[in-house]
Amino acid sequence: MLLGAGGCRGFAVSVDPSLHRDRLILWPVYTTERDRSTGEREVTALASAFGWHREPARARSSLRLVPAFWYRSARAGQDLRLASTWYPSLLRLVREEAGARAAVVEIYDHVALGEVARWSGYTSSHLFPVWWQRSRPGFWSAHLWPLYGRSVAEGGLDEHHVAWPFFGVGRQASEGRGWFRAAWPLAGARWGPGWRRAWAFPLVWHARRPDGSGHTVVGPLARWGRRGAEEHTLFFPLHYQRRCHGSGGRLGGAPPSWDTFSAAGLYGAHGDARGGWRYVAPLAAASWREGSEGAAVRKFWSLPYTRLERPGSVRHALLAGLARLRLRTIRPGDSGPAFRADLLGGVARWQEGPRGQHLHLLPLALSRHDGPRETDVVLPVFFRYRDRDAAVSLWHLWPLYGRTEWATRRTRSWAWPLFSVTDDRADASYRSVHVLRPLAHSFRQGRTRLSYVFPIWWDRHRPGSREQVLFPLWFRFEDRHAGRGTRYLFPLGLYRREGPVRRLSPLWPLSGLAWQPGRGDWHEAWLLAGLARDERHGERRRSWVLPFFYRRSAPREGRTIAFPLWASARDASRGRAFRWLVPLYLGQERGTSRRDHLLWPLGLSVHRRGADPSYYRVRLLGALAEATGSRGGRHRSHVFPLWWSERTRGYGSHLFLPIFSWSRAAHHDRRAWTLWPVLGRSVSATSSAWSLAPPLVRWKRRAGPSGAWRLDLAGPLAGLAQSGERSSHRLLPVAWYHGTPRRGQAAFLPLYWREWRDPDRPGGSERLMVFPWYRGQRPFGWHRWGVFPLVEREEGPGHQRWWYLGWLGRASRSGDRLHHRLFPLYSWASAGARGRFSALPLVWLRWGKGRHDLWLAGPLLHDRLRGEGRRRTELLWHLAERRSRHGGAVEWRVLYRLFRHRSGGGSLEQELMPLYEVERGTSGDLYLAVGKVLFSYERTGAERSVRLLHFLRFAWQG
Repeated sequence: MLLGAGGCRGFAVSVDPSLHRDRLILWPVYTTERDRSTGEREVTALASAFGWHREPARARSSLRLVPAFWYRSARAGQDLRLASTWYPSLLRLVREEAGARAAVVEIYDHVALGEVARWSGYTSSHLFPVWWQRSRPGFWSAHLWPLYGRSVAEGGLDEHHVAWPFFGVGRQASEGRGWFRAAWPLAGARWGPGWRRAWAFPLVWHARRPDGSGHTVVGPLARWGRRGAEEHTLFFPLHYQRRCHGSGGRLGGAPPSWDTFSAAGLYGAHGDARGGWRYVAPLAAASWREGSEGAAVRKFWSLPYTRLERPGSVRHALLAGLARLRLRTIRPGDSGPAFRADLLGGVARWQEGPRGQHLHLLPLALSRHDGPRETDVVLPVFFRYRDRDAAVSLWHLWPLYGRTEWATRRTRSWAWPLFSVTDDRADASYRSVHVLRPLAHSFRQGRTRLSYVFPIWWDRHRPGSREQVLFPLWFRFEDRHAGRGTRYLFPLGLYRREGPVRRLSPLWPLSGLAWQPGRGDWHEAWLLAGLARDERHGERRRSWVLPFFYRRSAPREGRTIAFPLWASARDASRGRAFRWLVPLYLGQERGTSRRDHLLWPLGLSVHRRGADPSYYRVRLLGALAEATGSRGGRHRSHVFPLWWSERTRGYGSHLFLPIFSWSRAAHHDRRAWTLWPVLGRSVSATSSAWSLAPPLVRWKRRAGPSGAWRLDLAGPLAGLAQSGERSSHRLLPVAWYHGTPRRGQAAFLPLYWREWRDPDRPGGSERLMVFPWYRGQRPFGWHRWGVFPLVEREEGPGHQRWWYLGWLGRASRSGDRLHHRLFPLYSWASAGARGRFSALPLVWLRWGKGRHDLWLAGPLLHDRLRGEGRRRTELLWHLAERRSRHGGAVEWRVLYRLFRHRSGGGSLEQELMPLYEVERGTSGDLYLAVGKVLFSYERTGAERSVRLLHFLRFAWQG
């Protein structure tokens, strides 16, 4: 029952015995729902911010307090989320039978900033985007992105990644495989048993397979490859060659070797022992081939005339592409045409042969007779097709008539798109008719019937069911197997049948009648009056005269409503009762523990608890006046906002605003009263106080030998206090003093401030400021003073510091360490044999222990000495540089590596890109290259080699 008027708006109680569910709603404060049959219960509060759910049958429960936490437990484990609205969650802990997982800042399931997990031998952890670790039986992987990563697995797999994905190396020891990459995907290599691949994108690619085949590519200019017995070489655009060795070959029974050569696309040749061709593009070409019977075939053509001669056939083509005639001799097994004539390059064609005839005049007409298949087309008027093997025949004279026949003896006649009729000569009951498809359709087969005229009529009848629709007036649905049916005549009535239950609703939905033989019957007349009886659930009855009266009764419960004056509800099984007389009276009972009575419009409410008969609560005008109490307990009363009274054992308080207040606490022996705004008095076992015109003047004195006292004027603004040797004076915000001779603070703002902590003793300190000129500090053996903002000095054990011009200039000294700075012009620091000096932006110098690092005029000159003979001097960064290394090696570079010269220890390296390159070793080995790939000479021991264009190589023994 939901009550939505007067003071009960938002309150609902629902009891459904047939479903065994109870509901209580006091939205948005509290809602609860319980299933008595399963024990399942759910509680929500604060507009669903708090929730609790329990399912005993499935051993599952959950608890939430949005957005603080979520908690869920079940047989499989537990799930706890903190600072969560489910997603995202600041912290999530998951525990199941197979393992557990913890996630930090989880945005979605398994999507988290950090995570640690372990499940059945599987472990995982990550901290996005820096750390990532995975392990399972036989496999382990960890990455510290982007610096280093490693993966190890069974079978000898070991992978290393450095600055991923730029550099990596890996191997598979059990299979003899490995890989390497640098600046991926620009360069890399892979290898295995008998095969390898390497690349340096986009210039070089090399591959070799276990069968000896492979290829090498250098940019778009050169390529070499081999696959099986085939080799090919390309030097673009001058040379191309392809050769095949061994048996077979590309031309079936041709000899086993052939080659192809092209010179810049102008001349080409291809051939073997049985035939070939040559051409000079685009003027002329010739070809030859030995036939299977030894007869030679010769072709020669030059634009625009072509002639071909061959034993058994004659072909002439005049003004090539316009007209062509071909005659040939038919041999056993041939399937091609014996006569063929083409006009306009094949637009019109007539040919005859062993398999049939073919005539077409594109795009208008086509006639083709090919064995059992026949096709005749004259677009767009006539179409005919016949296939004797598939027993299919189709012809169409558009747009008048068409007919199709299948092997199943089914035929279809149609005049598209007006209608079509399909019959089955093997099944006399089959017929399908379409009219203006898909608007109207009629179908029958056996006892099945279907017809519809969209969107007005629908009728389908099958054994055991029937559907009829005359939209929108008549609807009929019958299912005899399930014993269900519905008939609807709009807007007069509705009839339904579900097994033995019958329902009739004349003038639906205004009235209704339902019955079931032997199980009771009931009547309903919505908006008017009705009486209901149901013997299946005992003596349960309902009666109503709407909208004035409603009554429902059962053996242990009942409800009565007389709209809008009277309502009552009773549930004896739960000990609840409710009575309501609008708008004067409301009474509620909950078992024997609670009774409530409310009387409107006075706002009088009386509440008692059966568990404590002496307890009472009386309210008048809502919460303006209230009195509560119980025997031997606390009693409270108030009339808002004037009167307040509360008393209990040993405690009492009375307040009559804004004139008088009185309180007493026996266990503290404290009493206080105030007559506002004239006088106030408080007394306790340890102190006493008087207030004059509270809170302007207050005097307080503590009992005992200390004799401490305190005087406050104008509240906290001014006052005096004394307690032993401690004294305090204040006149806010101008001056204050608080402390003892050993420790305290004093100020006279805005000019003077002082703080001390026994500065004459070890560990003491003192700070003094006279604004804005002077400040000094002397804590723990060091002191600091200054004249703001010009200079400031700090001195302590073993060090001194100066600041001048605010913080622009600074100087310090600590032992042998000196430091000077004038921001942003220069800086100088030294410590023994080390130091640095800078005069920005011109000079930077750093030295120490036989080494130095000098920058002059920014990147103009850089000189770095690292000791042990190592030195590097640069001009304009990489414009020109000189390097010297340990052992006397010297290297010169200009424009980084445009010119490079390196010598030392009897070796020499020199390079002028891209003109030449020279390398000479200490053992007399020599390498000389001109133009990188144009010419190179190499001498290694007794071996000599010369390369031309990088592809032609000549080698000999010296």
